[in-house]
Amino acid sequence: MEMRVLTARDIAPICKILSKLGFTEILTNLQALKEQDGLEAMAKIVDSILYNLDKVQEELFCFVSSVVGQDVSELSMAEFTEVLFAVVKKEEFRNFFTAAFKLLRQK
Repeated sequence: MEMRVLTARDIAPICKILSKLGFTEILTNLQALKEQDGLEAMAKIVDSILYNLDKVQEELFCFVSSVVGQDVSELSMAEFTEVLFAVVKKEEFRNFFTAAFKLLRQK
């Protein structure tokens, strides 16, 4: 499946999705993942995402659909998961978070 390049216009939808997923809690648990029991921290991260998934479903479908150029809401669960992970693994996606975390550390 072809994907377009992620641009600055994608920052707001990504941030909105992450905020609704409980990004602060996820970050806290990511830090705990480095410092203590990894399994417990990972379980909390997954729990936070799953608990809030219904809050972001439409935004997530809209964002991913815009990246791949087709409606993804009717894909099978397996197909959607593959497409979602392909979007998240895009170099532009990783670069955005690397830059954002770099700026946050400077404060």
